Amino acid sequence: DVVELTLPMPVQRLHADPRVQADSGRVALQRGPIVYCLEGDDNGGTVRNLVIPPDAPLTAEYHADLLGGVTVLHGPARALHQADWQGSLYLPATKTPGASNVVFTAIPYYANANRQPTEMRVWLAEKPLAAKPLLPPSIASQAKPTASHCFANDTPAALNDELEPAASDDTKIPRFTWWDHRGTPEWVQYDFAQPQTISNVAVYWWDERRIHANCRVPQSWQLIYKDGDSWKPVADASNYGTQMDEYNRVTFTPIKTTALRLAVQLQPDWSAGILEWRVE
Repeated sequence: DVVELTLPMPVQRLHADPRVQADSGRVALQRGPIVYCLEGDDNGGTVRNLVIPPDAPLTAEYHADLLGGVTVLHGPARALHQADWQGSLYLPATKTPGASNVVFTAIPYYANANRQPTEMRVWLAEKPLAAKPLLPPSIASQAKPTASHCFANDTPAALNDELEPAASDDTKIPRFTWWDHRGTPEWVQYDFAQPQTISNVAVYWWDERRIHANCRVPQSWQLIYKDGDSWKPVADASNYGTQMDEYNRVTFTPIKTTALRLAVQLQPDWSAGILEWRVE
């Protein structure tokens, strides 16, 4: 005997209970029993700025050559960005929202985190206020971040993802840490595709003393830059701050370089990390 069973699996939109404020204005996608997510790998590197309109048509398509063979979802989305950015990274600026039409790709949630580190979202913005518009490209955002060491659950990509920290222990955005190295000299580095003229940076330290006991601001740090084949400290640097819950800005005599490095000394018995590293 042969029994053929056909189970229709239309794409469904799921909304959270209105009392869950974090999911207000957001939607999750499900096909049959499978919950889906968006990864930056399939969506131009970022997903936090995408808005999935409530009436957007959604289609399913099997890809045998992706993640061992998965059915993905496609649909139209609006990619939000901030146009006409005026002013310094450290001063108030005028932000005019803009948007472009794109096609998003969603993969089964069970298949996420099997490629390079990237953004991932399950609860997707359905209303513009729930999305985070991208800032225009900056010197930092276009740089390649690397580090002397990075904890497996963290990523150097957090250094220049342009996500604004709410505090030094903000767990809602990606972070970079040197955990589980303690009391050691470490570094993070930006490599630029073309020589850049730079005169100041700002660092927002990760410090979890209020929630855990592993990371503190570093004992000390300095800026060095690549000059030919050698590394040199910047000249006339202002104070290298280690304050929590704020950007620690350092100004110095302008340099022209293809690589910039933070040389950091961790506190004895403590590790450290960074939420954002800006460059001007």
